[in-house]
Parts: sequence; C-alpha cells; structure tokens
Amino acid sequence: MKAKRIGIVVPRCGERALGGSEAFALRLARDLQERHDVEIVTTCAQSYLTWANDFPPGPGRIDDVAVRRFAVDSPRDVVAFNRLSRHLRYRIGSSTQDEQEAWLRAQGPLSTPLLRFLVEDDSFDAFIFVSYLYATTYFGLPLVRNRAMLIPLAHDEWPIYLPAWRQLFESVRAFAFATDESKAMLQGLFRRQTIDGEVIRPSVARDFPEATPEDTALEPTMLYLGRIDESKGVANLIETFGAYRAARPQSSWRLVLAGPGHEATAFADGIRYTGPVSENEKWRLLGQSSLFVMPSYHESLCIALLEAWGAGRASLVNGWNSVLVQQSTRANAGLWYRDARTFAACLDELAPATRARLGRQGRAYVERTYRNGNALAVVERALARLGC
Repeated sequence: MKAKRIGIVVPRCGERALGGSEAFALRLARDLQERHDVEIVTTCAQSYLTWANDFPPGPGRIDDVAVRRFAVDSPRDVVAFNRLSRHLRYRIGSSTQDEQEAWLRAQGPLSTPLLRFLVEDDSFDAFIFVSYLYATTYFGLPLVRNRAMLIPLAHDEWPIYLPAWRQLFESVRAFAFATDESKAMLQGLFRRQTIDGEVIRPSVARDFPEATPEDTALEPTMLYLGRIDESKGVANLIETFGAYRAARPQSSWRLVLAGPGHEATAFADGIRYTGPVSENEKWRLLGQSSLFVMPSYHESLCIALLEAWGAGRASLVNGWNSVLVQQSTRANAGLWYRDARTFAACLDELAPATRARLGRQGRAYVERTYRNGNALAVVERALARLGC
C-alpha cells in the first residue's frame, strides 16, 4: 500500500500514557509509522476528570510520535456531570436524543477547534478514532465518516446502552477491535447493525526488557499499575487486601499502587502509594514485584497486564471482568478472584514456584502473540476497504 497520512483521534495523550485509550493510540501510532505518516490528533487535556487545558495547543511530539493538540472548549463541571449521569443512567430507555447528547457534551472532551480541524484539513487520507465513549469520537467521526475507522475499546458499562450509539455506529464504515470479547459484546448488543472487523494486536512486546527475578526474600509484593480510582476497582482492592492482612497478621504480603490518584496518607498499613511513575520506574517496579494485580471491573484491553506478563510476572485479576479472565485463560498466566474469600485462596495458592511458572507462561504468550503484532496489516486492509 502507498504511504498514507493518518490521524489517530484520541481524547487525551500525554508523555505518560495514563489511560488505556492513549496507551493504545501511542502504540498503534508507532506500529503504523513504520510505513505511513502518522499524527495523533487530541486535546490539550491531561485529566479525564476535568478535561482542563494542561498542554499548549499546536503541534508537538511524544518521543518519536507527532501530536497535534486542540483546546477544550471548557473544563468539565464534575459535580454537575455526576448529577447528570445519575439522572440519565436509570432512565436510559426513556431518555431523548437531546438528553443523551447533552450528557455526551458534558462527558467531553468537547473541542470545537479539533472538530473544525477534522473538517477543514484535507491533508489526511484517513482518521482512526480510538474509543467510542468520548465527544471527540461521537461528534468527530461523522464529520469524516467516508475516511474514518473506529476502534471502540468498548466493554460492558452503562453508557454503552445509550440509544445514541446506534446513530454513531451507523456512521462507521470500518471497525477494528482490541479483543475478541469486545467485538462479540458489541455484535450481541447491536444485532441489527453490521459491526465487523479484525482484532488488532499492537506490538506491545517490543519494549519489554529481559525478565528479572522477583525479590521475594522478605516481603512478597503485588503491584497495581494504573489510575488510583474507584472506577478501576482500586477501592475494592484496598478493602479486600486489608481484610486479607487483618485475617492473617503474620502475612508479609505488601501492595504497591502506582499511578495518578490519591495521596499516600489515605492508605493503610502494608500499602504503598508511589504516585505517577516514569517508564523506567514502571519497569523497575515490575522487576521487583512478585505478582501483578488488576482489580478493574471494566477493561477492553489491559496493556498493563500484557506488560506484566512480558516482564515475567504472574497475575491476579478481577473475576467479574470477562475480558481479563479470558486474557488470563488464553495466556495461562494467572488466577482471578471475585470476593475476599477467593482473593485469599488465590494468594495462598500463588506460592513462589507457581508464580514463576505462570510468569514464564505469560511471557511466552506475549512474545508469541504481541511481539510483532498485526496492527499495520489490519489497518491497511481496513483502509483499502474504505478506498483510502
């Protein structure tokens, strides 16, 4: 295929990729720019809670990736948005199109300059929108539908049941998906629409350092990487881990939480909060950890889990999350829990030899499935179908 100019549209993208959408977008950009001219098109926001304009508008770079940012019209009123969400969530079926679109505007990030850019800049052969959920996709994709593809990154959460998505998905001429589970969920939910496409496996393995032996001499450590946020299941993890420690005061297990969120003073004995970490610090923490834990109830693709397996670490994931469970099953690299009892049973089962074996299996799975990835081929086939 002749080299194309491709814009990857994502709600936010900073030097530290803190969310799944932006981490996915960055890895996708690095895969595609082996052959194409790629630029990430995003907002000036860093926080998904407020969408405040933390970065200056205009062109820039994140390492080797070109980025173009546009100002958000106004930051989110978090209190008003939460109130609107509560009102809409329990009357989805009876809500009007205007009410749903009011919620989508409040959800954000809404950037009139970004939307204008999509319409007015004719130098792009195609746009790839990453994540269905945000205003950048809902209001942006229909503007360029004839040269747009969507990677929904969808999972089973209440907003996906808004009827407004039917209108959006009818605008999509080419889909790709992060997991088989995400694809199957959308096909089951939107049976009257043609939702089909290939599953993208970004080459997440190319950055993995050699696996290092875990440090289990005194204090085995489970590591969580991601937002320190109730929506990611972290509050439940803290409570469940605290119950485990209380029932087993002789236990030497420790929990490390690495990512943006609350201050360290909010956490109990045996729990350490690092705050946001750099790439080098992330890999150092993975190398020192005994186990990777992911408590999220909703994930479309957990890149942090793939990175942990790439580092040779076994995993313990939320058993109510079918995507994480299926990933763990395919990799044969970890266990899953659903409550305090099964959490404790898993930790008791995960002796050092078991963790080492599962970690080796996880690393082999990632090397086998994600070392080279397939993103370039999948996107090129989708663009060919679009006639781009």
